[in-house]
Amino acid sequence: MSKTLLDALEYRVNTAVTTIEGLRSEVRELRDQQRQLVEERTRLHDERLLLEEERRHLEDKLRELLARIDASGANDEASSGAEAGGYGMGERG
Repeated sequence: MSKTLLDALEYRVNTAVTTIEGLRSEVRELRDQQRQLVEERTRLHDERLLLEEERRHLEDKLRELLARIDASGANDEASSGAEAGGYGMGERG
């Protein structure tokens, strides 16, 4: 082989090695990004589950409060009706 052919071969091998090293580095970076995205997705999923649980808890509390208000209103109406009826029929002068 001539010196020119060996130089050309060496250049191509060096270029291939440099390209392979660059691609390996890129693969490492992409794997790191993928890992970070998976972690972020897992974190967001967990946060979503916690928020849904908190929403359900707040909805339950709201239903409970509304039921208490309704019950209180029904009691007030019943006692107001009895008082008003008694007052209206009483000795008013």
